[in-house]
Amino acid sequence: MNTSNSFNICPRCGNSNTLNAKYCSRCGAQLKVPEEAVVCYKCHTRNSPLANFCRNCGTTLKVGSQTKICPRCGNEVGAADSVCKCGYSFVTLTQTMPTAVPLTPETAPAQAPAKSKKLYNHRGGRGIAVAALILLLLIAYVFVAPAMIGPNLTIRPWLTMFNDQGVVNTGSDFRANDYGFDYILGWIEVVKDVVANPSLSTFKVAASDAFGGGWSNLLVAAMILGTVAVMAIHLLVVIVRCFSGRRSKRGNGFFLVLAIITTIAAGCVFATTFGFRMPGFLSFLDRFMVLQGGVKPGYLILVCPVYFWFFWIFSLCAKAKAVKEQSAN
Repeated sequence: MNTSNSFNICPRCGNSNTLNAKYCSRCGAQLKVPEEAVVCYKCHTRNSPLANFCRNCGTTLKVGSQTKICPRCGNEVGAADSVCKCGYSFVTLTQTMPTAVPLTPETAPAQAPAKSKKLYNHRGGRGIAVAALILLLLIAYVFVAPAMIGPNLTIRPWLTMFNDQGVVNTGSDFRANDYGFDYILGWIEVVKDVVANPSLSTFKVAASDAFGGGWSNLLVAAMILGTVAVMAIHLLVVIVRCFSGRRSKRGNGFFLVLAIITTIAAGCVFATTFGFRMPGFLSFLDRFMVLQGGVKPGYLILVCPVYFWFFWIFSLCAKAKAVKEQSAN
């Protein structure tokens, strides 16, 4: 049976440790090591101050924390006294409390590595935003500006109107060229008619009047309006960055998706213009590709995919560079 006579009992887990142990061998708790051993006055055996009886002869011992027994004369001596009245010295029996061991790189517990967070270098962001603003305004002018305002005022160069044929062309004259602005007006008329008489048939009639009829015409009109809407939002973002000077942290994946979609759509429309038709079992797709009502695609319909491809590549080149920095835990 384990007793405090021969073991130093851990107060935390109750494990039995040797009398001179400084830490518990089971849980690592710091053990109380006596300053002085208690010596049995009968057989002079050294005992733990926690012992109530001598581990050699069983003699009742005094409480070690208050008194101790002189092994020479058997008198009680105070726990703080180091010399008995008879001259016996307890110095040779003194034990010390364990001292804290300084941690070294070898003994220090391993620490988890500090987490790192990414910082971004936005240097030059304002100049990049200004360049993007100029390019965006130029592309928007080419794509959106109408051929004429009123019967006599033209706001586009004559040479370009004769050659680009607009986004689409509804006749042989340059005045029949439709640009983004004309499609915006067309959608406004469609919305007005649907609000006045909300029904699917009203929408079909209004869309046919505005865009020439056919699902392919309507899909082209939706693509053009969507591109104009993205340009408007893009313009606001670029203006904000002109003031803040912040650069994007990553490439614009949304522009990449739109670039792929508009490339396929514009490619299909142009392919059918030059006589391409789907094979027999896919001929139903021609209704979504061939423009109806004498409408022909102009070269500026290619601005849709070019715009998205260009600014997707631009976003990859202009994104902020990541700089790693260690942060404290």
